[in-house]
This record gives sequence, structure tokens and C-alpha cells, in this order.
Amino acid sequence: MLSEEVKDMHSVSVKLNDDDYSLLDDMAQGLHKSRAEIISEALKTKLAYEAWKEKEVLAGLADIEAGRTVSSDDIDSFCEELKARNGQYLQRVI
Repeated sequence: MLSEEVKDMHSVSVKLNDDDYSLLDDMAQGLHKSRAEIISEALKTKLAYEAWKEKEVLAGLADIEAGRTVSSDDIDSFCEELKARNGQYLQRVI
């Protein structure tokens, strides 16, 4: 009897060039995992990242539409303040 996790799995074929295949093989051996496990973990990470990125981009666009922005002059001033603070800190450390 298969567990629910295994029953719901699907198979996908991936074509890799020689260099990528070699890297994948080395990584799998080094981590004592199968190539399929490495690919699955990498894909999960990539899918999660892309979902997060889309959410953040949409939130940024909503901020722009709502007028929640900062002028380039304000950014320049902030950067100058940081430079001044870091310079003072470095002088105290040295």
C-alpha cells in the first residue's frame, strides 16, 4: 500500500547538458541523495521563490498605486546620512 505522498507524485523528464549533469551527479553523491531528490528540492525552492517574488512585486505595485513612494532626493539624503554614520563608526574603530 502506497502512502498518500507517493501516490500523488508525478514524473517529469529533464534534459541536462553534460556539465550540469556532472554537477548534479557530484552533488547527489556528496549529499548521499538521489539525483531526483536534488532536482525535486531545487524545483521546490525555485517555485517558492517565484511565488514570493510575484507576491512582493504585486505588493510594490499596490504601494505605487496608493502613492506610497519615496523621492530620489530622499533616497540620496538617506544614503549620504548612512555614509556619514559609517565613516564616523570606522574612525572610532580605527
